Amino acid sequence: MSGRKKKGDIIMEKMKLNGGSSDRNSVTFFSSRSEIGVKASIKPSGAIETEVVSTAENRKNMVTLLEVLIGCGIFREAVVIFDLPKFLYHVPTAVFVAILLVALIYVRANEIVKFHGAEHKVAHWYEKAIIRKKREKNVFRYSRIHSQCGSNLIATICEMYLISSIVFSMTGRQIPEILTMGLPLFVYSIFPFNILGLLVQLVSTAEPEDKEVAVATAALKGLLEEEVKREQKVS
Repeated sequence: MSGRKKKGDIIMEKMKLNGGSSDRNSVTFFSSRSEIGVKASIKPSGAIETEVVSTAENRKNMVTLLEVLIGCGIFREAVVIFDLPKFLYHVPTAVFVAILLVALIYVRANEIVKFHGAEHKVAHWYEKAIIRKKREKNVFRYSRIHSQCGSNLIATICEMYLISSIVFSMTGRQIPEILTMGLPLFVYSIFPFNILGLLVQLVSTAEPEDKEVAVATAALKGLLEEEVKREQKVS
């Protein structure tokens, strides 16, 4: 009997996290196996509650980001083709730098950094448990810096726009917009392309305490439980 795997263990091996998010007093994890996520929130009383959420908002945010990228690319192409004032070429760079700065200010101002750090630590723990079969129970030993954090993507886009702006200013040559727009989508989690994103996380995350880790753990546990229910319905 001891050699048999429980249903939850099997689900744990099958399910990969499809991202996560943090807000004030909450952490959400999404599953790669279904269109759902589980959000865990801590109430003023100290109680932790979980709820099932849709991935629709995450998809909407990604679509919006792609639309902004495409719009910026078209704008810069128009600046070059129609020989518009050169300073306009750098407007998209300023837009993405502003987006990154506003996001950092929001995270710091709303005290999200510890929940963000807990999200990353628990995600690291879960990924190591599956990939390396490393059953380390101390979540605090894992890094709060995660290579696939969404801020890495924005930071990598900023990097590409800054590089393209510098090249255009110094040489008058344009890096192909398809490269400026598309490359970050594929390399944002790969070092050294994500070096700015990793540095940004030093600001957007902080070492969590027991409260924040408990919330992140509850979100992951809730997601696994939902996937077990889903598997039982299918079978």
